Amino acid sequence: MLAHDKFSAQKVAFIQPANRPLSHREAELETLRRSNEDLRRKNDELNEKLTLEGYFQTERETKFRQLEERNEQLAQEMRKLKDERAKLQSALSDSKLAQIKLRHATARATRAKIELNDLNRDLQQKIDFLIEENQRLNKFKFILLEAKNWIARWNYDLGELAYLARRRLQGKLQRQLKKSAPVIASEPAVAAEEKWFIK
Repeated sequence: MLAHDKFSAQKVAFIQPANRPLSHREAELETLRRSNEDLRRKNDELNEKLTLEGYFQTERETKFRQLEERNEQLAQEMRKLKDERAKLQSALSDSKLAQIKLRHATARATRAKIELNDLNRDLQQKIDFLIEENQRLNKFKFILLEAKNWIARWNYDLGELAYLARRRLQGKLQRQLKKSAPVIASEPAVAAEEKWFIK
């Protein structure tokens, strides 16, 4: 009986360590899997941000074209007003009516010039803003691309770590099985010894 108890203790000593790293390794693999899922979710969010930035860029370009068209319209109106003023100046006479018309045309031209200057100033501010925004977006796009590349490399490294962890676990289990094989093979001899002792 003493020999049997000693054999049971040795068998437990061989089997028990093989079970403990398995649950720990599974926890590591689960942590890696969750981290991989989180990185994939962040990658999807970055792709969505890039799509939104493209939409805003198109919207800004459309507004910029509209401002250019409005500026061209105002320039045409300014040319018309200048032509009208030239006609009035060429048709001026001593009459008071001609002088009144000239003053009115001059006032309209002045108001149009002020409006055009204001619009040009507003347009220049919007152009400067769009230039700064475009530079910021280009920088942000570069950062997003770098983050995307980093995530791809991280996903690859996680796959490699999972593969190495699985190989290491398999190797450890195989070594444990090899160590346990001699003990299992000696069971008939121990049983025969116990049988002789009982007799």
